[in-house]
Parts: sequence; C-alpha cells; structure tokens
Amino acid sequence: MIYLDYNATAPLHPRVERGLKKAAARFANPSSVYHAGRQAKEAIESSRETLAAHLNADPAQITFTSSGTEANNQILQTIWTSALREGRNPHFIMSATEHACVRNTAAFLREMGVAVTEIGVDEWGLIHLDELAAALRPDTALVSVILANNETGTLQPLPQIVALAHAKNVPVHTDAVQAFGRLGLDFRASGVDFMTLSAHKIGALKGVGALLAKTPAQLNPLLHGGPQEKQKRAGTENTLGIMSLEMVLEAEVSPIDLAALTAYFEAQIHREIPDVIRNGHPTLCLPNTLNLSFLGTQGEAIVMNLDLAGIACSTGSACSTGSIDPSHVLQAMNVGPDRLTSAVRFSLGPQTTPAELDQVVAAIKPLVARLRMQ
Repeated sequence: MIYLDYNATAPLHPRVERGLKKAAARFANPSSVYHAGRQAKEAIESSRETLAAHLNADPAQITFTSSGTEANNQILQTIWTSALREGRNPHFIMSATEHACVRNTAAFLREMGVAVTEIGVDEWGLIHLDELAAALRPDTALVSVILANNETGTLQPLPQIVALAHAKNVPVHTDAVQAFGRLGLDFRASGVDFMTLSAHKIGALKGVGALLAKTPAQLNPLLHGGPQEKQKRAGTENTLGIMSLEMVLEAEVSPIDLAALTAYFEAQIHREIPDVIRNGHPTLCLPNTLNLSFLGTQGEAIVMNLDLAGIACSTGSACSTGSIDPSHVLQAMNVGPDRLTSAVRFSLGPQTTPAELDQVVAAIKPLVARLRMQ
C-alpha cells in the first residue's frame, strides 16, 4: 500500500515497534505504591519531561489524556463550568474551520445556553482577524482556533490571534494536533493559554493525547474518579501509550524535506492532469498536506478507485468519514460546488518516497480522465 493519509494517523514508528516488548514490562498500575507501580509511574513522568522539553513547556503544565478530542473537550468544558460556578454565562469564539471535536463541543455548549461566535475565513482558510477583533466582548471567556487545519493544512496567524485576545484579557486555546511533529512548536513562546496534541499523529500508539495549560490549577477534570494526573484526569493512565510517545520524540529525525516532497507531488499532478485546483494557502501551510480539487469528478470516486489500486488517501477529515455532508472547511472557504465535491486530501509522511508519488500520479491521470467522461 502507498499510504498518503498521515493527517488521519501515522504508521507506528519503527522505534515504537522495537520498544513495545521491553516497555510492556511496565504493566503495573502507576498508582500502586509497590516497586512495579513506581516504575510505571516513573516511565510516565519521564515521558512528560521529554514532551515538555520538546515543546518548551514545564512538565507540570502537561496533562495526559486519551486523545486530542478529550483534551479539547476538557478545555472548553473547563471554561464553561468555571464560569457557571462564578454565576456567569460565558461567550466563546472559534473559527469556522475547527476540527469536529471542537465544533461539536461548541454545539453542545450552545444547547447548554452558551453563546458561541464562529469567525469566518477567507478563500485560503485564514481567519478574518478584523472579524475576530469585533467579536471580542466583555463576557468572552475563550478564543479557540486550530493552528493547522487538518483538511487543507492552512496555518492560522497565531501570534496576531493571541495579541487580539490577550489585549481583552481573553485566554486562547489552539488545537495543535496536526502541527505536532510537523512544525516546531514552542508552548511558552506561542503565548497561548492552552494547547492540545495527539500522539498517534507522529507514530506513537493510539489512545494518548496531551493538554498543555499555562496555569494547570485552573483546569477542571472532565472525568471524575481517582487522583491521577494531579486530579485533572481520572482513570488509570495508558502507560504503554505514553511511553510510546517518548520513544518517537527521542528517535533520530531523518532529514526528509516534506515541503519539497509535497511541492514535487503537486507539480507532477499539475503537469499531467488539467483543471486541478489547490485548496488552502499555498505557503502558510503544513509541509506535508495537499488538498486538491479535480474539477469535473467526485472526490469520493477518486478515493475509492485509488484504494482499489492500493493507494490510501481521503476526501477530508477521518472524523467525518461516512458523513454525506460536504467538507465544512471548504464550505467556509466558499470554494464553489465543483471544487467542494471533487476535493481529495493527500498527506505525506517520513516514509513517503518520490517513486511512490510518481506511481500515484500515474494512477490518478487515467482515473480522472475516465471519471470526467462519465
């Protein structure tokens, strides 16, 4: 299989594959006081310190969760419940291109009576900063903006967003799941109050997310139970999954220029196939992501036919698979009906090779021609 869906998940990192058997010896409950339990706890804290060093954060600012989705939920619901305890009904601001876990949490909060303002984006998927500035109110409790869009790869202007929000004393949350491992993230320098990550996007085991909070004490637990994660996230920790994250972070990084590889792929497609339009910003974007509309076709038909040829890609977010609705991201960008329905997302990774991309282009060219004749 030629795998071009790294934004959905990454294949297990070779270092994790090699280290799982040894790591499995840390099977004991990290909350147990005997030696094996303490060893498991030490492994978790080692991973926390490694992640903190990688992100320029304090280890105490990191709470491990089961996923980026859980981490995003915890932040939004922390702000909501904290406001309720103070007798306030908060106002939230988010972009129109957020991941489903933020959008659907916001929808739930709307049902609970929370005011939510959705800020539009331009044709590239960049948030309208003037609209954001105008939306900030005295009761605004949080601005939540995804750093790197999972469908188009467009990068939001985080420094400007933080400056606008902090000028009004409003905290900022960024979902950095797609940026993690692909961009140099610096939690302290970013100025954000909350950041969320997911381990499986960089080749660690599924079932581990991370929530970074500038002031961890203000977090409210989403799950109630035991005192794990300094009483911020109840439930026995996924020791093996957390250890796998450290394995990836400590692995030697191969000198692969994903931006150059993606640019090569795009150039080959435009050379061989007419009427193809890129969706998303051409330069302010993830180095591995290419969202293309093959005009006159159906994106789902391309994805299914490529699958039969042993090539894995997608029409958008893996969390939207099975949905009959068009991409909300592309709709927010107002790309038009033909671009909307003919879009395909390719996301490359460290194991992708130019030879594989040549094979993909060779497979797409006749496929698109055939679909356009139907």
